[in-house]
Amino acid sequence: MNFISIIIYVIISLAVGIGLIGISLNVEYLDITTYLIYLKTAIAQNLPLRIVTFLTGALVILIFLRFIQKGMMRYRREKTIKTETDEGFISVTLTAIEDMIKKTLAKEDIIFHIKPKIFATRREIVSNIKIALKEAVNLKELAENIQAKLREQLHAILGDEKPLKINIEVKKIAFSKKEAEDFEEEDEEGPLRNY
Repeated sequence: MNFISIIIYVIISLAVGIGLIGISLNVEYLDITTYLIYLKTAIAQNLPLRIVTFLTGALVILIFLRFIQKGMMRYRREKTIKTETDEGFISVTLTAIEDMIKKTLAKEDIIFHIKPKIFATRREIVSNIKIALKEAVNLKELAENIQAKLREQLHAILGDEKPLKINIEVKKIAFSKKEAEDFEEEDEEGPLRNY
């Protein structure tokens, strides 16, 4: 299910559950139509029907909570990548792969900040890596080198079952101290120098 259908299901389930409990407890907030007023008075006058209505509302809310719990379990389950061997399954957490990427890229002298994020779907594994560089370099060559190195390591660890997509985003390119001082000297007058 996609996110919008989950939201619609959540809203409908809560509305139906709270509405049924409200009718059974004879709460005066349901003034939608004459049909609901008739239904409310019929349920309010019949004690067994009130109990059944209350239990139905509680059941709808419990089913909703179970649905949320299953969704959370499915979300947690997808935070691992499973591969199958002849002997059984191997499960690797996404955080373990992120740590491996950090350690691999920490060896590069030019990179001083690394923030990887791995997404695993049924079809592919996507790695979004945000980095900050110590100095200006040829970004295309750097990205190609990083992607080749990481692809080789990830294929060695995970195998070739799922295609890998490695996206690199350079968030910052820092200057050396001397270049930063030269840059500041050029802009001594400030941003409002022409006013």
